[in-house]
Amino acid sequence: ETKPRQLDLARESATSAQAHGSHPSSAQLSHWHRSDAFRQASICAQGHPQSQVLDSSPTIDRIADIIDAGDWDRLRALWELLARHWDTCKAGLTATYRCTASAHRGERNRAFASVLSSTLRDCAWVPAQVGGQPTLAQPEQVWLASPQTPVAVLNSLTTLVSSPGTSRSICESLGLVDVERPTALALIGLLSDLEAELRDSPGEGGPAIEVVARWAMAKLDTIISAEDVDGELTVPLLARRAGAVVFDQNPYVTENSILAETWEDQIPILDGDKGLRRLVSVLELRDLETEVQTEPLVVGRDAIAEAKVSRHLQDVSPYLLALAGQ
Repeated sequence: ETKPRQLDLARESATSAQAHGSHPSSAQLSHWHRSDAFRQASICAQGHPQSQVLDSSPTIDRIADIIDAGDWDRLRALWELLARHWDTCKAGLTATYRCTASAHRGERNRAFASVLSSTLRDCAWVPAQVGGQPTLAQPEQVWLASPQTPVAVLNSLTTLVSSPGTSRSICESLGLVDVERPTALALIGLLSDLEAELRDSPGEGGPAIEVVARWAMAKLDTIISAEDVDGELTVPLLARRAGAVVFDQNPYVTENSILAETWEDQIPILDGDKGLRRLVSVLELRDLETEVQTEPLVVGRDAIAEAKVSRHLQDVSPYLLALAGQ
């Protein structure tokens, strides 16, 4: 059986620069060289800048060329080949820098994400589908389908095309999203994509967007924590305003239908399943019932009718008291 041919660029030529210049995937190597992971790994914490060697730089022969060609059928074959041999191929996700200074103390090797890791994780090459149509996507954008997931949700997600050799190991290594166990970041990304879709194509896909957004918010409610939204990360939430579907980062929350109907023309009201308590708490959403004051307002009073009702109550009050005492 054909197996992926694994190479170590650090050992293919006398210097890494020569290997980078001659290898057909030089563009991807250049991208890897500029990455933060490569830059940080190339620095010795003990201050030996002239003694750093790229000790291992694994990749797979011609993989960048195959990905760059963008042929869906070839890339599906590549995915299946990698999946069958992932136990041996996954070691290539790690490269190593080594300090050769004689004065260096302690561990000399520094492991970091290899060029193969950068290629497989950053490029749109995974064979997938959206609504039955083939597409190629980055691993982190691809979802693993489940028969328990609503069809309307699956049709809106970018899902992996089922392959006989696919193992969970390759999916976990490359960061594909399990639809039954998604991460908070994946769900927030999905909500952001739905917001962009609604903004770019208003009036299209409305019901489907609502179904998927409610599903994503319900899933997010079960796993979200304060750490997930630390910093500048925002979470667009499905809401209604003036009768229209919108996404808002800070909608009001209420389960009082009268309040929602009264204020919807002026402010966004969260439009999700009931009981999203963790989501509301973590995102510190505002409770509409605590923000407004409700006062009864009597209008259209009829003095004649009031007097008639008052006399009637006085007439029957003894009977009401008698009944109350029984």
